[in-house]
Amino acid sequence: MRCNIFFSYKKNELNHLEYVCSRIEDKDFAERVNYNLRWYIYKARRSKALYYIFNSAVIVLPLVLSFLNSFYSKDKNTIIDLIITIIPISVSLLTSLSILFRFLDKWNSYRYTVSKANLFLDKYIDYQNHVDFDKVKANLHAEFSKIIGEENKKWIATQKNRNNVSDANKT
Repeated sequence: MRCNIFFSYKKNELNHLEYVCSRIEDKDFAERVNYNLRWYIYKARRSKALYYIFNSAVIVLPLVLSFLNSFYSKDKNTIIDLIITIIPISVSLLTSLSILFRFLDKWNSYRYTVSKANLFLDKYIDYQNHVDFDKVKANLHAEFSKIIGEENKKWIATQKNRNNVSDANKT
């Protein structure tokens, strides 16, 4: 049942995007919006899934290790020795990868961009019927570009900060 809700939500989100894009009269702009938001939705969902998978494993694996240690007999040399050795290594690796790839930060950033763009699109669609729409259309398109560009600027700044920290650690 949980998986159905997960995929249903994704389908509803993409259906909503299609609906919003169908209401945009400028088809070139609608195509651009559709392409950009699909990418951000995909990236947000992927980052969320990876974040939950990695962190769930980091929570569950030590529990498995504790369980195995409680039933483990030192007299026997079994595969349990190997498993008990591999689990802490796996936990360290998963924790490191989660920090390195920053799934939570990416998920939040992408989701924020999608939410902000959706709010903008509501305003855009409402404004299409306004008398002065043709006069402000270019400004609205620039505003959408700014929303998408803000996420990119934040990401570049984050990468620069990350490089500065790693450079400082080298010295």
